[in-house]
Amino acid sequence: MLNDYSETEKIIQNYWANSAAGFSEFVNQEDLAPERKKLWLSKIINNAPDKVRLDVLDVGTGPGFFAIILAEAGHRITAIDCTQNMLDEAARNASAAGVEAAFMKMDSHELDFDNESFDLIVSRNVTWTLCDPVRAYKEWLRVLRPGGRFIVFDANYGMYCYDEEIARKKRESEAAYKKLYGIPVSRNGSDEEYFERMYLSNKLRPEWDEAALKDLGVSTYIEKDVSSALYSEQRQLLNAASPLFMIVAEKPKI
Repeated sequence: MLNDYSETEKIIQNYWANSAAGFSEFVNQEDLAPERKKLWLSKIINNAPDKVRLDVLDVGTGPGFFAIILAEAGHRITAIDCTQNMLDEAARNASAAGVEAAFMKMDSHELDFDNESFDLIVSRNVTWTLCDPVRAYKEWLRVLRPGGRFIVFDANYGMYCYDEEIARKKRESEAAYKKLYGIPVSRNGSDEEYFERMYLSNKLRPEWDEAALKDLGVSTYIEKDVSSALYSEQRQLLNAASPLFMIVAEKPKI
């Protein structure tokens, strides 16, 4: 873990708080399209515990995409995020979708829930920002019931800061994206500084996660590239240098 944990936490919160409205608009435009929702929901449920109604924790809910699609499918949803701006966007999006979820501001490293509270934990594009991912994974396992699972969707978003080949591929894919779609790549002026600061940016994943979870006594199922199954062609191109992977971890049964 980084020694300046509290400072990094502040930077993470500020970064995403300032991105809340734009990120929410993007999710509403793309991910909440009916066909896209169907693909994501199928991927999650096919890897979730076999239960008619799941108690689900959405970690780092952002604008509420997972909370919405899982609530629409009839599951009980609790969703957390470290920024109030994101939670406000998520609540508005859930209300517009006509679903209910409990939205709470919380640190994903230190959950305010009892042991064995959930059947399923879901997370998308969150773990790469964690200051102490091992600590977070321990917490997620603590609040899972025996046989419960957590499903992580993530990518090596910060690796381009450390790997020139990935950086080159990122520049090429962004140029192709702009040429094909005429849309400039949105950038925050502090992106590089932010990405470099993240603990997992220079770790090869999902191999790092697999090893860390094995040390915690957890079995995993991993798909190293689920971009083509879940992303639009446009988004696949934009993220070609850092394809989305999926990790499914199951808490041992007693």
